[in-house]
Amino acid sequence: MKFKKPSRKGLIVIIALMTCSTLGSHHTAIRHEAEQPTVAGIFGNLKDANDSVFARVRNAGKAPGTTKNSRSTFAFTFGASTAAKTATSVAGHQVMKVSGTLSGAQVWTAAYSYEITGKVTIPSGASLTIGPGVLVRNDAGPDSGVIVNDGGQLVIGGINNAPVVFTNTTDARFADLTGRSDSGSADYQTAITVRSGATLNATDVVVAHASTAFSLSGTSFLNGVLTNDDTVGFDVRDGTTAVLGADVENSAQGANVSGGTLAIRGTVHATQGISGCDLGTTHCAVDAAYVDWGSASDPFVTGQVCGNVVASPWLASGGYTGASSLSMKNCNAGSSLTAGLAAAEQNFASVLAARQTGCDPSDQDANGVCNAADNTLGCVQGAFQAIGSNAPFMIRSDLTLADVGVTSNASAMAMAYLNTQVERTPLSATTTALTAFQKIPSVFADLAQAYNTCAS
Repeated sequence: MKFKKPSRKGLIVIIALMTCSTLGSHHTAIRHEAEQPTVAGIFGNLKDANDSVFARVRNAGKAPGTTKNSRSTFAFTFGASTAAKTATSVAGHQVMKVSGTLSGAQVWTAAYSYEITGKVTIPSGASLTIGPGVLVRNDAGPDSGVIVNDGGQLVIGGINNAPVVFTNTTDARFADLTGRSDSGSADYQTAITVRSGATLNATDVVVAHASTAFSLSGTSFLNGVLTNDDTVGFDVRDGTTAVLGADVENSAQGANVSGGTLAIRGTVHATQGISGCDLGTTHCAVDAAYVDWGSASDPFVTGQVCGNVVASPWLASGGYTGASSLSMKNCNAGSSLTAGLAAAEQNFASVLAARQTGCDPSDQDANGVCNAADNTLGCVQGAFQAIGSNAPFMIRSDLTLADVGVTSNASAMAMAYLNTQVERTPLSATTTALTAFQKIPSVFADLAQAYNTCAS
């Protein structure tokens, strides 16, 4: 199924740039060596979607004629073509070896296959636009990859039947003629690094066999991304990142978020889906609603997700589902969002029960005992009413001596509130759900403090 991309004026500008630009400025910007094409995995001449190498990567391990994910971002089906056939169909393209620092506005087109032999750096004021059907092969090693520095810009303009592909130099699925079979392991460190102050705009891009597909600290918007056989799909360290139409396959981890914000939609089939910062951490959160985790179960319960992450509702069996309570928990030791409130509530209930002992409203001599219990309960009722007046969701304050619990009710109210804020197709990483989610931990902390104060 095709992913409907949101309309963006910038897309028109990108297409115009890719159409009108030439390779002339590229030849003076970076070191390059043209050689006869022993490897020619260029997508520019592909006419039949069934013959797409991209489809074979996405559906690795499946029988011909089937697809790995029926809700795929890209409109491809699995074809029975071999690597040798693909190589023959694109023969004649030259391989351009590249490394060094760019200057000005550079363009890579499908006239060449690009082999990165070291760091390709985009400094401040420079830009690189990679056009449809370009194959970028990364030489094995920790120091090879595309790095966008502060003030630099990378535009990846793949299209539906001609994506831009980043892979290693020996990937048999991309016209490698060395005879080596595909290992499915990471063979180079990082495909694309976006540092603080840099920007990345990408459509229809594949990254395979990297230790880290994307290391992101700047401002990044990606629409249609397949990461395959990478150790980590997205390593978000700072800044804002929005990923629509994600397809993370055969990876150890879909995303690791240690700073900044990430909004992601699509499919994440990885051993560990997403690891986020601790619950309640400011300026570090993930909106991962409407994601297919490969299971109908709560991703927090299954261990696919941990940390400061919104993951409800999620996709399952072609429909939507969600959590009945706030099941979020931290990655380290697994402390849940409601754990502190639940513990404070349990302690308060024990204290209140002890203060109620000996209270008999019909016994005038027991008035002092009854007053102590009433005052304890009234303390919590007043505090909860004050907290509820500023909370974005309803807080119970009508507690009685027989009913002091609010954890389950507050969890349900907070989850219902959060679900109303989730966007099906966010256009930025600063989503309404993340804004709403940041308010919940402080409300729960205030409720817990009220319980503890009134029980003292």
